[in-house]
Amino acid sequence: MTLETDTAGRLEQMGRSLRRLRWAMVVSLGINLLVLGAVAGAYLAGGAPAPRHMDMRGAGPASFMGALRAGDRRAIAEMMRDRGMAIKEDRRRAQADFDEMLRLLKAESFDAQAVEAIMTRQNEEARERRRLAQQAFLEHLTRLPAVERRAMAERLAGMVTSRGKDGR
Repeated sequence: MTLETDTAGRLEQMGRSLRRLRWAMVVSLGINLLVLGAVAGAYLAGGAPAPRHMDMRGAGPASFMGALRAGDRRAIAEMMRDRGMAIKEDRRRAQADFDEMLRLLKAESFDAQAVEAIMTRQNEEARERRRLAQQAFLEHLTRLPAVERRAMAERLAGMVTSRGKDGR
């Protein structure tokens, strides 16, 4: 092997490494720009509401779950699974419904009955999930000692924000 051949091989290898590095930098720049765009978009749109705070208008049954400790939420989720709520199956079914809804919306002729059937099925499934969640939540609350229920009430009260100046 001559010095020229050895040098040419090294230069070729260095060139490949530089091309890879250039592509990695381009991809990295693209990802950074996406993140920057998402942050700027959220800022310009007014940002998301402060975490773990809610407006009284949105204080429905699901809101109370936020006032529970993580272990309590896990216990309730476990009770719901034990009663037949299959979260992974629900996600798969929701994805299938979404895909079907997209197909129906893109179709040349609109099938209102098929769309209505999907929405009706989703409403029925949501109603059943709420029923199971409420049942598990109430059962859990029943088992809590009074001191823990009071602590939960304090956490819940701390999550509520007052109405805005415009009364909404």
